Amino acid sequence: PGYSLSIDEDLVAFCYATQLPHLPEPQVAIRPDSTEGGSSTSLAEPLTTSGGGGAGKPVLQQARLRDIRKQLEPATNGGSGSGQVLAKAEFDQLVRELMPHAVDLCTDYVGNVLIQKIAERGDAAQKLELARRVGPHMAAIGVHKNGTWAVQKIIDTADTPEQRRVVAQSIKPYTPQLLLDQLGNYVVQGCLKFGGPAGDASSSNQFVYDAIHARCMEIAQGRFGARAIRTCLESPHATKLQQKLVAVALVTNAVALATNANGHLLMNWLLDSSKFAGRFRVLAHQLAPHLRYLATHKLGASTVTKLVDQTAEPDARDLILNTLFFNPDPTVLDDLLVDQAQGVHLILKILQGNAIGDAEKARIADRLRPLLESFSHANTPAPSSSSSSTDAANVRASPSSSSTSSSGAVPPSQRLADVVAGILAHSQPVYPPTMPPAAHRASTTSASVQPHLTHDMPHAVSSSTSPPPPPHAGFHFMPHHAMSMNPAAAMSYPAVTGYGGMVAGSYYMDPLAGMAPAGFFGIDYTGGAGQQQQQQRASAMPFYPYANIAPQNHLQHPHQHPSSSSCSPSNDKQ
Repeated sequence: PGYSLSIDEDLVAFCYATQLPHLPEPQVAIRPDSTEGGSSTSLAEPLTTSGGGGAGKPVLQQARLRDIRKQLEPATNGGSGSGQVLAKAEFDQLVRELMPHAVDLCTDYVGNVLIQKIAERGDAAQKLELARRVGPHMAAIGVHKNGTWAVQKIIDTADTPEQRRVVAQSIKPYTPQLLLDQLGNYVVQGCLKFGGPAGDASSSNQFVYDAIHARCMEIAQGRFGARAIRTCLESPHATKLQQKLVAVALVTNAVALATNANGHLLMNWLLDSSKFAGRFRVLAHQLAPHLRYLATHKLGASTVTKLVDQTAEPDARDLILNTLFFNPDPTVLDDLLVDQAQGVHLILKILQGNAIGDAEKARIADRLRPLLESFSHANTPAPSSSSSSTDAANVRASPSSSSTSSSGAVPPSQRLADVVAGILAHSQPVYPPTMPPAAHRASTTSASVQPHLTHDMPHAVSSSTSPPPPPHAGFHFMPHHAMSMNPAAAMSYPAVTGYGGMVAGSYYMDPLAGMAPAGFFGIDYTGGAGQQQQQQRASAMPFYPYANIAPQNHLQHPHQHPSSSSCSPSNDKQ
């Protein structure tokens, strides 16, 4: 409450790298042992030898590195260490010798272990120097099979603001690409322990969530990126504001992510785990114009089902149901009935589920019955002269001729027809078929709620005699034109409009009313010719669902005078 976030253009404008950098040119040659097992050397001997490294590079022997590792690793649990703890003076001497070659040692099989030991046992000054030396190449080393362990250890042991600032500044430009990498995503996840921006944001994990917000579409569709985002969202170090920053990006790209195998994981998090108030409502707004495509997609239909099955926000569920079954564009429902793989199954789940009541199921079944009958007659072959009337009567029709299985299984369309017939046989509508379920609930609402509906209407005319609306603690009303540009506002505001004139909390939905965007279904309903098209469309539809339920003058267009008749409830009821 009190926060309303939208896509931050400043974060989007940040110049993130489009690809990871290459490893730097080695400055030292690490040679394998001349003989198997190598030779034992003393710590007092020089670490490098000159010559033989090519272009005058110093040479490091693997045997020498292994001896140093034995000294740094005590022999515990059957290990290969020396069993003696190295003195502080000897450790500092080794650090001074190893530090100039830290970048090259990070990618070595043995050398990366030495870098990890320095990060573990070194003091604050030594760890800061190590982070500064490795920092410029941290992204390239972080995706190396050996280097990633050294980089992760440097990040895990960074315990001062200076160390964390160096790490954050080194990784920030490459965060999207690292999140998409099999090894690099663990490097970014290691930065989550830096904590939220309580004081200095440059030394916190805020850069991770900024990158996800700015490049959500790119990261969320990756195999490793989507899982890394979910880990970041579920991290105990993530603040609610950071989670909401990512949720805004998820809602903005909801249509594409709902039909992507990886992005679908994040949509499930948003619906099932985020616990944001208004998440179903804001997703319904975002997905409703694309239900024709989503409801016939395997993953998209799953998201639509979640919106219908939930009971926390019934206005979001009713928006989906009205858009599917009582849409002024009849081809939307036709496309669902034709699709035997997903569309018909989605309708079956809705009718057989417990999310909607029997009266609403009866309305939907009454809407489906003539369509199923028309499909049945259209697909039933005419009997030939050689075939008997009994054979013609036994032909089972369906919207898709290919849906009948050769094994004798009942096709989905026939199952749907049976379910519809069963609902109509045992249920009777309790309200006129022209009124949607949301309108029925709002029309039977007590008079004490009506002032609240008037308050939620962005362009409503409230009566001077009506009592003041109940206050929304911590919330502020936002005009519907701002909501249309800010899909996440429903997470913070109780009254949201923008798609089809829906007002959350009042259960009012009327895409043909004056509050609807111009040309919402290809028709301008703001007046003039649009009004004539509206009346023609309404009179031609036998199942016209959008009946106005608001009091007089509550549906005026923002650019029309209240006395104008083009947006009055009486004209809409025509």
